[in-house]
Amino acid sequence: MNFFRKNLEETVNAFNNLLEQGDAYITVKKVRKENGIKSTDRSKLIFYSRSLQHLVRRNKLEENGAKKPRQYKIVASQKITIDDVYP
Repeated sequence: MNFFRKNLEETVNAFNNLLEQGDAYITVKKVRKENGIKSTDRSKLIFYSRSLQHLVRRNKLEENGAKKPRQYKIVASQKITIDDVYP
């Protein structure tokens, strides 16, 4: 299993949990907290950032316009699976 798919799965799981909670926006910090990752794990944070950008390209999220911290608005109204976003 490659690193991107593994981290994308973790991001999708965090996305689905935040969607259940009714959050309208998602950030790397929210994904990190959902997965219990420390803020010092920069490698993991970069993977989460790339995963969120991938979800933007797949039309599941849209950029809010804020650059720091980068926020994404949740567009999808129902849960997504890894197969929906990673061929």
